[in-house]
Formats: sequence, structure tokens, C-alpha cells
Amino acid sequence: MEFGVLGPVVVRHGHGEVRIAKAQQRCVLAMLLLDAGRVVPLDRITGALWEGDGAPRTARNGVQRAVSDLRRMLAADPDVRLCYQAAGYVLEVDPARIDLHRFRELVVRAGDGDGRAAALRQALDLWRGEPLADVTAPELAVVKQALVEERLSVLEESLDWEVRTGRHAAVVPELRLLVAAHPWRERLHGLLMLALYREGRPAEALRVFHDVRQAFSAETGTDPGPELRRLFHLVLRNDPELDAPAVTTPIAVAPGASAAVVPRQLPAPPKGFTGRDRELAALDREAGPDGTLVLSAIGGPGGIGKTWLALHWAHRHADRFPDGQLFVDLRGFSQEGSPLTPAAAVRGFLEALGIAPRSIPADLDARVRLFRSLVADRRMLIVVDNARSSDQVVPLLPGSPLCTVVVTSRNRLTDLVTRHGAQPLRLDVLTEQESRQVLVSRLGEDRVAAEPAAVGELLACCGGFPLALAIVAGRAAAHPDFPLAAPAAELRDVATRLAVLDDDDPASSLPAVLSWSHDTLTDEQARVFALLGVAAGVDLDLPAAASLVGRTTPATRSVLHALEDKHLVQQKAPGQWRMHHLIKLHAAELAHRDLAEADRDAAHGRLVDFYLHAADPAHGSLAEADRDAAHGRLVDFYLHAAHAAAHAAGMLPGPRTPRSMFSLPPSAAARDR
Repeated sequence: MEFGVLGPVVVRHGHGEVRIAKAQQRCVLAMLLLDAGRVVPLDRITGALWEGDGAPRTARNGVQRAVSDLRRMLAADPDVRLCYQAAGYVLEVDPARIDLHRFRELVVRAGDGDGRAAALRQALDLWRGEPLADVTAPELAVVKQALVEERLSVLEESLDWEVRTGRHAAVVPELRLLVAAHPWRERLHGLLMLALYREGRPAEALRVFHDVRQAFSAETGTDPGPELRRLFHLVLRNDPELDAPAVTTPIAVAPGASAAVVPRQLPAPPKGFTGRDRELAALDREAGPDGTLVLSAIGGPGGIGKTWLALHWAHRHADRFPDGQLFVDLRGFSQEGSPLTPAAAVRGFLEALGIAPRSIPADLDARVRLFRSLVADRRMLIVVDNARSSDQVVPLLPGSPLCTVVVTSRNRLTDLVTRHGAQPLRLDVLTEQESRQVLVSRLGEDRVAAEPAAVGELLACCGGFPLALAIVAGRAAAHPDFPLAAPAAELRDVATRLAVLDDDDPASSLPAVLSWSHDTLTDEQARVFALLGVAAGVDLDLPAAASLVGRTTPATRSVLHALEDKHLVQQKAPGQWRMHHLIKLHAAELAHRDLAEADRDAAHGRLVDFYLHAADPAHGSLAEADRDAAHGRLVDFYLHAAHAAAHAAGMLPGPRTPRSMFSLPPSAAARDR
């Protein structure tokens, strides 16, 4: 188990992150991690959770509940213990498991040689944003500020070494951003002045000094300190003391690599790939006859086959890219927890292109410029898999129009489409024929044809979901003597269907794959997603959804669009939303795990009341409207209401629905017959 405070508080265990939903738990854990191995007094914890004199009489009980919850979470790792000692609590854990302590250890071990800047950058890479970003206790505000100062000091030291060792040009953009964000840190201004001067831009260096002197005078009535003033005079007289080091480090090629490395990084093509003719044709059209596709973004829910499609297309057209193929998994949604940073991804590309590690710049912008220079005028394919956001992808885009980039993501990469011209391609479920062919490719035509009823049931239970089909086919292939009726019977029970599609290997487990998408939701999105799982049927219109979740129509629409962007729901028509039944089963399991029974009951009641209310106006308008259309609308309302009530049977506290709900008016009943 590993812990992080250099950003939002995180706990990683195995291949995933443990969610800490309650603010008090996060606060207590943060305090224990900051003082790991030392007793944190109970009074201090209480003061952090309830500011000043606002602590209730039950405050100690509240702390004990938070500690009890944390102990249950930490029990998964026997090497981590939360103990009570001397009127306080202590977290006994190896400091190397906490990112703050690893950061400080890397800084201490960075040394004073040529690799110091790179070592400091490695330490800085542990930061994921504002420290303790999701902990709001005023008690920790000073600690947060101290951590920010600590990071800035290390960053300044790293930049100092990079400027000192001749890498001044690469750090100018970063320094400009830093002086804008921290206008009173004179060392940053001095580094920017020196970097600009060494890049042959002395006038800009002098302008930096004039700007900071004017700001200091206006705000404090003082001048900058002596070091900055001395640097200003050295720039004025072009003093040789400021010249860049005479020794430069050329871009080195890794040992054994040629000057023009041709990488072949594509993973093996997916075995038994079938169908997707429309999507493959769309990729072919975008690429054109000479393979000049700039960017294509393949989207869809987890387990729908995005990576399989990208790799199948890439291998089929590998001959179009004689200068090589690059592949990277950005881990946007995976058991690894944290997504791969753009800096790490570009570094991997540079190493694949033959650049020696010592020649790879520490700065992201410098890495990107080097990468784009290396692939310019080269016909290459770049497959960027499992992206979480456009920000992850943009630094990996080459400048050459000869390159083809294929991106896969569970999120809609809107910025990639609007600003970079990506062609979106949404994957849906396989057709019944394509689904059958998946089974045939693994099990053989004879075995599939021998049990048509069982095969039909398997296809219905999997609903065209490629990962579900692959799991079923793989298990059936492992038992060639078993009848296909056996897995069909296992999947028949809706209540246990997802459990049947689980596996010890997270990548081959449908519940695990779906959970990685759920882990990226906000609290409100997760609540709405769970409630959609307990609604009857797979289709829901916007007013019904708003009633179900107990929010206004605009608020519900906003959350549904966010879920649609993550491909967890699909808008089949304006205002009409649908969930795949396997995703819906996952949402229902989350509802029973994360929502109180009273909340689920209330949601069912609101939905039933909505359908009853909606049915009454339709019934009253039969004489005024077209009879067939009115009958159809009335029947739909009554059937939805009956379905919702049946779905809630046994859960609602007492009868909610009148008997008339279950008996259609004569005219509607006649039409329904």
C-alpha cells in the first residue's frame, strides 16, 4: 500500500486506488501521513476537523469513527498499522511508501554532479498538483503553504542547475510562467534574466529587471535585492561572467542504435478480431490512399474494443509507415492508478527513436520540440492508447502531416476534435452476426453450430459487448468438452451476471474494467450513475431521469452529458438516454454498495410518481388528439409506471401506487391487445 499527499490524498493498493469518500477520513489520514511514525495528538486532530471552539461534545467519537474506517481500509496491508498511543494516534508505515518522504529522499540523494538537475526533476515528478488538494481543514493551511514553498525551492534549484549547465534555452518558457505565478521570488526573475541573456536576448533580460523593479516599487516602495541588481549591471556591460559554459552536450544516440532508428512498438494484433467493417472503412477514408491522416480519436466505454480496433487497423496498414510505428498506453483508465504523464510518454518515444537517456531534456516543452524534430518528414504511425484527456495527448502530436495518429479513450476528447481536427469515431456494440463470429473464431464453427439455443442465450447475455464475449469464449475454449449450455446457464441470472464475467486478472474482468471509468466520476456524477442503475429498463427520457435523481431538468441534463462524454450512457435521440444492460448492472451494484436503502427507495418512488402524473394528462387528451397516437402514448406511460413499480416491489415503504396503475383504460387496453 502506497500513499500520496503531493496532490489530492490518495491510497494505492495493488493495481488500483482506494477511494476515500469522506472529508474527515481524508483529513485524519493526511495528518497521520505528514507525521508518519510520530504520535499525532487527539486534540490536534479534533482542532483540525472542527475549527476553533466549534467542536461538538461528540468530537472525539467522530475522530474515533474516522480512525475506525481508516483501520478497516488499511487492514488490507499487514505492514501498515494505525495505533493509539499516549492520547493520540500514530501511523506505523515505511516512509518510502509516502510520496512526500520519497520526494525529500530523492532531493537529498540528488548529488552535485551533472545529473543533479535530472535527479531533482525526478523528485518533482512525484507532485500531482496542490498538496493536500482535497483537504480543507484550516489547521493544515500553514502546512500546505510550507509544502508549496518546499517544492518551489527545489524547482528553483533544478532550474538553476539547468541554466548553469547550458540548458538555458529549454527552460525559458517554464521560467516565464513561474515568474508570472510567483512575482516576488527574486531568484526566478534572476534565472529568467540569465537564461534570456545566454540565449542572445539581452534586451528582454533587461526588460525583466525593469518590470520587477517597477512592481517592487509600486507594492513595497523598495528595490530588488543586491543579487538581482548585480545581475542587472552584469547584463548591461555584457560581462563575460554571464557567458554560457563552453562545454556543450550534443544529442547522443543510444549505444548500438543507428542515427535513424525505425521503431516497431505495436503490440501483437488482437487474435480473432472480427467485424467493425464500418469503423475500419472510416479509418481508411480518413487516412486516404497515402496515409496522411493527422488524427483520429476512437471512443467508447471500457471493454468495447477500442484498442483491438486500433491495433488491427495499425497492423493491417503497417506497410504505409516505413519509418516506424510508436505505441504508448497512457493508463488513463487502468489498474495502475495514476495516468502516465506526457513527459514520461514523450521520453519513451525519444528512447524508442534512439536518443540516449542523458540527452533527453528534463523540460516537457524541450522534449516535445526534440520529438517533433526527429519525426519531421518521416512517415510514421503513432498509436496513443487509453488517454484520459486531451492534455495527455497534445504533447505527443507530431508537427509533420506525414504522420498518422490514432488515439483511443473512454472520454470524448472534445478539445482534440475542436482544436486539432481529430476525427471522432464512436464504437458501439457488435451486431449479433459479428458477436457470433467472435465465438466461432475461438471455438470453431462446428461447436457453435451444435448448440444454437445456448449460443443465442450467450449472445443475448453479452449484448454485443466485445470484452464479455471474449471472456465467455476464452473460458469455453479452456473447457472444450463442456457444453455451451453451461456458461449460458451461469449468465442467465441477471443478479449474478457481472460476477460471472469477473476474473482475477483485472484486464480480463468486466466489473474491474468498468470500475476504472466510475473511479473518474465526481460525487454527483457517481450518484446519478448509480441511480440510473436502479431504474427500470435501459431507456429513460430526460424528465423521467430528473425525477429519478431528484434534480432539476437542467442539472440532470448536465450530468447526463458528462456521463455521455465518458461513454457510460448514450443519447439515442434528443432527450432519450440509454445504458447498455451490462453497464446498467454495474451501476445497480454500485447503487446497492454506495447508496442508502432510503435513497434508493425515494428514487423509485419519484420515478413511479412521475409516470403516474405523466399518464393522467395523456388519458384526458384522448378525445382531442389523434386516437392512435394518444393510445400509444398512454400505453407507454402505463407500461413504464407498471415496470417501475414492479422493479421497486418489496422496497417501497407501503403501497404507493393506486390499483388503476395496473389496469389500463378500456381503449388503451384494447389497443395493447
